[in-house]
This record gives sequence, structure tokens and C-alpha cells, in this order.
Amino acid sequence: MVAILIPVAALFLSFGILLAGNGLQGTLLPVRAGIEGFSPFAIGVMGAAFYLGYILSCFFAPRIVARVGHIRSFTVFGTVASAAQLLHVVWVDPVSWWGLRFITGACLCGLYMVMESWINERAGREHRGRILSIYQIVNLGAVTVGQLLLNLYEPAGFELFVVASVLVSVALVPVALTRATAPHPLQQVRIRIPRVYAISPVGVVACLTVGLINGAVWTLVPLFAQSALTSIAELSLFMSLLILGGAVFQWPLGRWSDLIDRRWVIIMICVGGGLSAVALMMFGEISRIAMYGLAFVYGGFTFALYAIAIAHANDQAEPEDFVEIASTLILVFAIGAVVGPMLASLVVELAGPNAFFAYSAVIHVLTAVFAFYRMQRRAGVQPEDKEDFVAVPRASPEVISIDPRGLDEEPGDDGDGEAYKGG
Repeated sequence: MVAILIPVAALFLSFGILLAGNGLQGTLLPVRAGIEGFSPFAIGVMGAAFYLGYILSCFFAPRIVARVGHIRSFTVFGTVASAAQLLHVVWVDPVSWWGLRFITGACLCGLYMVMESWINERAGREHRGRILSIYQIVNLGAVTVGQLLLNLYEPAGFELFVVASVLVSVALVPVALTRATAPHPLQQVRIRIPRVYAISPVGVVACLTVGLINGAVWTLVPLFAQSALTSIAELSLFMSLLILGGAVFQWPLGRWSDLIDRRWVIIMICVGGGLSAVALMMFGEISRIAMYGLAFVYGGFTFALYAIAIAHANDQAEPEDFVEIASTLILVFAIGAVVGPMLASLVVELAGPNAFFAYSAVIHVLTAVFAFYRMQRRAGVQPEDKEDFVAVPRASPEVISIDPRGLDEEPGDDGDGEAYKGG
């Protein structure tokens, strides 16, 4: 294992520090916005702006990398993202924060793409399954640490923004000092949502659901926790349990989906997510233990859906389509994550913070109904014809290059509607 990690240790260190800073700011901003009196809709637009920047960066960041190289691009993206963190305490108004979140989303996607292409280049083909698992552990662990960092200072002050900015800046150091050879230029893969929908309607709809719900979770669930809990320590624990639930539920659900029609697992996840959302809305404030337990269960179902949706879509496709499908589904998720925070914020503005869970329950149930409908239209894939489940993190399209299911695929040709992935 040590021999596997040595070539990518600096990259994982940078990635972990970066995600800790982003995890901290992702929860800090809606909490601080609530303190400043921003409306739920203004906070929702802030979440949407982040993912809008993310989407555009998927198309334009690779051009910057191709022009100036990986290390310079990484430094530029990181420096701008770090500066944007600090400017939140200089310009404290909704419109400024929308713009800053747009910039942050674009820069972070660029940083993810550079790191993932580098990890792909440094990881041997035979080790990519393990590397991807470690990547997922670093991802979940660092974001959880980011939640706990909320306890360092009061969110009404400027200090936590400085901590987030410093973390993003420090994340640049291991990569900037690495002596590893920069990877080959990023290559292109075509994004064709109608074609991918024709291959796997449930996969596309499930990934859209993940965006509609999870994109809003980071923006609006902290508002619910802020209104229901009495301290930042309790809020950070609540958010950490959401993340840990996703980590714990993902593997058993994924392995189960290898044995049966994955659409049954998607239906169960959506039903479980809907029921736990309703329980949080109705019973979460009865006791702290109930609220924390329901947060763990809700996060477990909600955050487990994405990787299983990717696996289901891949079951329906030819092996040579894997890269295009997985890259397209990441973009579908991001589109949902632009729409979701604004839609959910309108619900919250009309009915209060806990109404987010009603919104989540409705989306989950509609997805379950659609998956059941599709089961009546198309037979499931037999277990022996499936690829094994892989826990794919939601980062950038470049993460597909690390996925062992895409090892033998070639990038697609150029054309309209393209995004990029590594070779």
C-alpha cells in the first residue's frame, strides 16, 4: 500500500487540505448569511452560483491548463479561490457573495481537474481501484474535518474566513514543490445528454435528483440546523453526521446493487431518503439524539445515490461508452445543483427552514416512482453481466480517468457540446 501511495502522496495531501477549506466555507457561508439576515432565496442563489461556475469551468478550465500547464494553472486557480474566500468578509452583501461563489466554483473545479489528471498519470493502471477508494476516503474525511473546524471561532467574525483562505493557499504547496512530471494535456470527450438518457433514463434522472437535493443540502440544511440547534458545535456535529452517513451507507448499498437490479436499490434509497427527510422535518427537534440519528440516516441515503446511479447507467451501456456516460452524468448532477438551491430556497422562504426536507422528500419520491415505471419498460441486467460497484466521488469529469471501469476507453472526438477528461 505504501508503494502505491508514494507517487500520489503530495496530490492527496493537497486535495485533503483543499477539501477541508472548501468544506469549512461551504457550511460557514449559509450560517454567516443567516446571521447577516440574507433571505433564503439569496442564500439559495449563492449555492446555485457555485455550481454554475463549476459547470463553466468543466468546459474552459482545460483550455487554461493546455495554455499554461498544470502547475501554473493549479497556482492560478488556488490563488484566486483563496482571495475569494477573504473577500466574503470585505463585501458582505448577497450580490457580491453570488459573484464570489461563482468564482470559487470555477476555480475549485479547475483545481480538481488538475489534481485528478495528475493522480491518473501517477497511479499505475493495476492500482487505480485502490487509488480511487483512497481518494473517496480523503474526500469524505477532509470535508468532515471542515465541518469540525467551524468550532474554532465564531462565524460572526472574520477568523473562519481567514482559516478557509489559508487552507486553500497551503493546499498549493505540496503540488508546487513536487518534482513529479506534469501529466499529458487533457483530452476531450463529448457530452450528449439526450444520448445518455436514451441509454439509461434512470441513471440520468437519479443524477439530476442528486444535484437537485445535494446541491441544496450544503446551502439550506445549515439554516435548518442553525434554527434548531443552540450552538455551532451542535451544528458542525449535525453536518458531520450527514457526511459520515453517506460514507457508511454507500458500500453496503453498492454491494447489494451488484446482486439485484440496481433500480430496486435506487428505489429503496429514494424511499429511505424521503422517509428520513419527513422524519427530520416532523420529529427532528424532539430530541438531540433523534435529530443526530436522523441526520446520519438521511445523509446515508442521500449521499449514496450518485455512485449507484453511475453504476446502473454503466450496466446499460457498451464498455466504450463508459467515459462519455460518466462525464455526462457529472454535468447532469451539476445542472441539478444549479437549479436545486434556488428551487429549495423558495420553498424554505415560504414555509420555513424545515420545509427543505419536504422538498427533498418530494424529489426523492418522484424519482422512486420514475425508476419503478422504467422497471416495467425494460428488463434488468443480470448480475453476471454487471460491472462491480465502484464508489465514485463527485468531483470533476477528470475523476473518470481514475475509475478502473474506464481503463480501456479512448476519449471521444471533438465536436459541439464537449467537455474534457484526462487521457
